[in-house]
Amino acid sequence: MVRGVTAPDTAGVLAPHSPVASGLARTAERVSAPDTAGVLPPHRVQTNIAAFGGDPNNVTIFGESGGASKVDALMASPLAKGLFHRAIYESGGNIERPGGRRILTLAEAEALGEQLVVKLGVPADDLAALRAVPADRIIEAGLALAREMNAARRGYTGAVDTLVVDGWFMPDTPTNIFAQDKQNNVPILLCANIGELIAEKSFLVAPEMLKGYVKRLESTDRLGANGYAAIFTQVPSNWKEDGVLANHGLEVPYVFGALDVLKTSVFFDIFERPSGAVQQDPGLTEDDEKVADAMMTMWVQFAKTGDPSVEGLIDWPTWDPETDQYLDIGWPLQVKTGYSKIVPEE
Repeated sequence: MVRGVTAPDTAGVLAPHSPVASGLARTAERVSAPDTAGVLPPHRVQTNIAAFGGDPNNVTIFGESGGASKVDALMASPLAKGLFHRAIYESGGNIERPGGRRILTLAEAEALGEQLVVKLGVPADDLAALRAVPADRIIEAGLALAREMNAARRGYTGAVDTLVVDGWFMPDTPTNIFAQDKQNNVPILLCANIGELIAEKSFLVAPEMLKGYVKRLESTDRLGANGYAAIFTQVPSNWKEDGVLANHGLEVPYVFGALDVLKTSVFFDIFERPSGAVQQDPGLTEDDEKVADAMMTMWVQFAKTGDPSVEGLIDWPTWDPETDQYLDIGWPLQVKTGYSKIVPEE
């Protein structure tokens, strides 16, 4: 997030369609779709990408964790139709689970938005003043409100960074929208980390994610678009020795070719120590470099063509309910079956 930018220009501060935005809707008529926090980034890409040599008819959105939830929201929002052409989810989505963020009703969101406006100390009937509030102040007020609600969790702004079924940007929950096959019909690539699904001890364990991903793949298949499933399993040698299963956030340095991030004390303390790592040195090997190169190549290939298969690297099959195939992203890459059964039935 760029510091000092005003809230309307900082879509990352507010989840689409967020409580604070819903609270503001009480003070004025709804703004046009491009002004909405959730639709703003892809709309700006559509408007400006050609000036950077990009193709507005070939746009891929992707995000990890909370970012994947925003990708999921854009997939489900009718206001985002035509603004992007592929979507990548990593370790997230608006899949409700015990202890996770709830999806709010409009009335709940408006009530939270009003509480947030009080904390900001700005007149609730002054829309221009509310829009001029710096992003940092919104985050600070949101954290304060979250703490009061006992919702603070590792710095997340739980009070404002929450999806809202507002009947406009989000007509229903994403899960319901996918169940009705009403989402934006584009190819999708869904990647979860094995530790998030089955580990007994990990930074985040959310086995419900797999069921939510399967529902999205089923709907994509019904609409005739291609869906690709992946499970990230690569773990650096020392952490594997410590018993770590690929935990939440571990795939990100691989996707961006930034493996040195894994060596930092911050990454270790936030993600790996809670997942069972004892050694701070991850023990990176040539296999980790190969996985990073492969992920960057496959992600770019999917963005370019809608198919992550790369000649000489991997033939990644589309997911369908009969074969239930997915790509195991460790080294070597392996196509496996039984994606929907990775999390054992209770």
